[in-house]
Amino acid sequence: MHATQEHTKTTLILHPKIYLDASGEHTHALLVRGGRVIAVGDDAMSQECDEQVEPQGACLFPALADAHIHVWDLGMRSGLVDLRGSASPDEVLRRLKVASASPLPVSGWVQAHGWDNHLWEENQTVTRAELDAIFPDTPVCLYRIDHHACLVNSEALRRANITAETVIEGGLIARDASGELTGLLVDEALEMISESIPVETDEELEEVFCEKASMLRSFGINCAHMAWTKRNGLNMAHRLYKEGKMPIRLFCMIDCDDPEIDDIIKEGPFDSGDAWYAARCIKYFADGAMGSRGALLLEHYLKEDANQGLTVVSSERMMREFPEVASQGFAIAVHAIGDQAARRVVDAYASVRQDNPTALLRLEHAQIMHDDDIARLGSLDIIASVQPIHMRSDSPWAHKVLNPHQIERLYNWKSLLESTLVVGGSDYPIDDPNPWHGIASFESRITATGDVWRPEQAIGRKDALFAYTQGAAKAAGWDDLLGCLHVGFMADVIALDHDPFDCSVDEIWEMKAEFVEV
Repeated sequence: MHATQEHTKTTLILHPKIYLDASGEHTHALLVRGGRVIAVGDDAMSQECDEQVEPQGACLFPALADAHIHVWDLGMRSGLVDLRGSASPDEVLRRLKVASASPLPVSGWVQAHGWDNHLWEENQTVTRAELDAIFPDTPVCLYRIDHHACLVNSEALRRANITAETVIEGGLIARDASGELTGLLVDEALEMISESIPVETDEELEEVFCEKASMLRSFGINCAHMAWTKRNGLNMAHRLYKEGKMPIRLFCMIDCDDPEIDDIIKEGPFDSGDAWYAARCIKYFADGAMGSRGALLLEHYLKEDANQGLTVVSSERMMREFPEVASQGFAIAVHAIGDQAARRVVDAYASVRQDNPTALLRLEHAQIMHDDDIARLGSLDIIASVQPIHMRSDSPWAHKVLNPHQIERLYNWKSLLESTLVVGGSDYPIDDPNPWHGIASFESRITATGDVWRPEQAIGRKDALFAYTQGAAKAAGWDDLLGCLHVGFMADVIALDHDPFDCSVDEIWEMKAEFVEV
């Protein structure tokens, strides 16, 4: 937990194997003062200390980071109905009927998360009429697992003023053959629903944030790159930092379409200076998601000759805004899942590099990329922020959505790593937040069905560990403070029950971590 007071206590940490970084370099002692490592090895042993601790475990290791996660927003509120793993629309409806017996959340809306049509029979869905039958007067919003699509009932459409005549740029309002609304909304159409749901209170935001921070720390994570937030979230984070109550290190990516974005940019980037909190990155969305067929592709989707996905933020806007945002000192992060979206982002980043060689530029997801565009990442110093756990979830059904040559461009981590810095995250709550599952997936390429999928694109253990430590630190601009345990770095130390350099992939998957408190 972050605290505002100055620590003067000096602690000597002893263990036969203390890994200093992801290369495997190790020592037997760390001397810590004021939250920083001030000496290692025999030098640490030779100095005076106030206390000595000898943690248990197979080894000690630098704390991890999640380079792309949502620790509030995305409908993450109390009373959220969990639809993950629903094997059919009928199961979704059964869970909703159970939820209908509970009191309404304070928002007045029934919100749910996690349905995945790829687990259902082809062309099955939950209809607006079925939702109306359970909730005739209460607005309902069911978010797809990727949060790029939702299913809503008639009352939700009414409150959002969405009719059969409504048109939305960068999104889809689905209609049936007769022109009636089905209740399916994709990408930018979700914003119309979100704007109709009462905003979370400060207490709600803080409760969710602290709950998720505690979960992350249980995995050995002490730094979260919050992948999308608005002004109210920034206000909460600023307050918690000033009060010394920040539960986890936080790097915020700010919504480029926040109503107050102009004021936020005028205020300038914020960094606490001690790697506890930063709000100095603007987040854009170039496209949607693959599962809802909104990822923007160079060619059409399988069996959908007229559909190449959705443009959320246009190339023209990126070309216009990116150089100005970078010139104000902000980092830029862009969601790009499809290969056409990634190409547009790389083109826009090239325009930034003409006048700003040091701006922090991130490509979030980088799921489907043409080899030509992967090759450009390194020369433009663009960081690839990927979520290896998505490969495990997506690969069993990717062949139902993509053409064979598109699949050859999907989750090409080794190719990315040969070109540029690759950092790891989870995209929670869209997928599994356990970083050790991500590290194991990087190396094994094992899918949810137990198959090994395109193993030639796996990356090795050290590179996988680097992606969640020193790599993630660089992606936040904190590589001089976090990610390792060398002298001068923050002493975020975890004890592990297995040695990550000397254990199987299965043992990595089952890894247990505990923070060493100093």
